[in-house]
Amino acid sequence: MLGEIIVTVSQFIKSKNWPVDFIVCVPPSRKGRQFQPVTPVAIGIGKALDIDVCVDTVVKVKDTPELKNIFDFEERMRILKDAFEIRNPVVAGHNVLLFDDLYRSGATLNAISGLLQQEGKVRNLYVLTLISVHP
Repeated sequence: MLGEIIVTVSQFIKSKNWPVDFIVCVPPSRKGRQFQPVTPVAIGIGKALDIDVCVDTVVKVKDTPELKNIFDFEERMRILKDAFEIRNPVVAGHNVLLFDDLYRSGATLNAISGLLQQEGKVRNLYVLTLISVHP
């Protein structure tokens, strides 16, 4: 099943003609989760499209509560303030695809996108998630 997802996502990215230099993975929200799909899917996409995957470029540095039961966007953003850091500045000046498995409110993607644009100095940022869930 993972292989089918990788093929489908790779074809989608290719159809968009995005000039992506790096794929950056969103760090897992829960460290104890048995299977974290973001990294293996991103690595598979990177291999299929010959794009380097940056697994540890963005790291979560602050424990936060799970956001799945917090529906207020501003509250989510407050919780995520200063929760992430850039540890590998290799993305500076490059086109980056920010990749995650789930889009719920966009708060996590907004927080990391801002970080990549301001501190990471990425040239262009594309964002892709596998699933979109609305509360």
